[in-house]
Amino acid sequence: MVWAIGSVQNMLKRIGAQCIVTSDIKEIERQKNIIPGVGAFDAAIQKIDELDLRPILIHKAREKNTFSWYMSWNAIINKG
Repeated sequence: MVWAIGSVQNMLKRIGAQCIVTSDIKEIERQKNIIPGVGAFDAAIQKIDELDLRPILIHKAREKNTFSWYMSWNAIINKG
């Protein structure tokens, strides 16, 4: 997962965008978010759940304030 985050950070810096990596719920609420694709989806979701981030990430995604190119995450967002 770290390599994907690093790639996203580098891409955003290259176009002049500011970028932070955080698990702070208040920061996530304030910002637009990008969830990069991961090779180990189960491990990524487990970490998201350990940090209790799933509810806020789903909420933000449904408000169109989160972008993910990972199909499994998009399925979770659109479920229900």
